[in-house]
Amino acid sequence: MAATTEFKKAPAVNQATKGALACNNILVNRNNSVWWLIGSGTPVDGTSGTGAGFAGPGSLYTDIATPKIFINGGAGTKASPVWKIVTSA
Repeated sequence: MAATTEFKKAPAVNQATKGALACNNILVNRNNSVWWLIGSGTPVDGTSGTGAGFAGPGSLYTDIATPKIFINGGAGTKASPVWKIVTSA
């Protein structure tokens, strides 16, 4: 079965962290809870951080302010993402 790409509106903004979702960008769900988030500022780790509850391992976050790219990797999970820097321009 081929992977599908779905376009969805962003989940509700996490008012506590003002993370990636604060910018109200459209996110791309690649498959299996892998998302590409776009926002301004460094993503926040943990259960109430950026992408918590939906951005699984392998999800990407682009900080348009710096610009830098992060990945939910290492010990990161869907419930508690851990953002690691991938590259810096």
